[in-house]
Amino acid sequence: MKKILLPIVAILLLLVGCDKLKKLASFTYEANLSSVQTIPAQSSFTPTFPVTKDFATSTVSTNVAQYNTQYNTAVNLIDSVVMSKLSVVKIGGTSAVHFNFIDTIRVYAKTNSQSEVLVAYMYGIPTNSDSLALTCADVNLKPYFTSDSISMRVNAHFLSLPDSGGTVRINTALTVYANPLN
Repeated sequence: MKKILLPIVAILLLLVGCDKLKKLASFTYEANLSSVQTIPAQSSFTPTFPVTKDFATSTVSTNVAQYNTQYNTAVNLIDSVVMSKLSVVKIGGTSAVHFNFIDTIRVYAKTNSQSEVLVAYMYGIPTNSDSLALTCADVNLKPYFTSDSISMRVNAHFLSLPDSGGTVRINTALTVYANPLN
């Protein structure tokens, strides 16, 4: 009986120990992406407000190869990638630097091989805001981050005409979860 029980206990301890070792080996790092987008020109709006309209889509390099080198990891060792922060900052325009012309903003991501997905949003934008901290959607962005680039599309609900020629910077922080024992 002891001869049978001892190997079973040893195997169970080994399995539990491997799982704990794998958890100990897990690590995270933050990848920061940034892009600048132009607010649609006043001439592109119909005379009726409110209206929902896209900003121009921009493509951002993920720099996944550099992050993998920097953190001694590889694409197949990445478990998941989640957006931890997304902010939109108004950086240019002809009048006051604020977002009073919109009340809702949504940001979508896609790649050449991945369909578009909502990654962040904000409803009820406060008056006189010049910087917006959006709520990040709970979605695994690993297949997006492991591509060479991500296209970011900003969609907003406009209440009035925006500044002509205004620009915004989109700052994104992605938390990458990796494990060298995968």
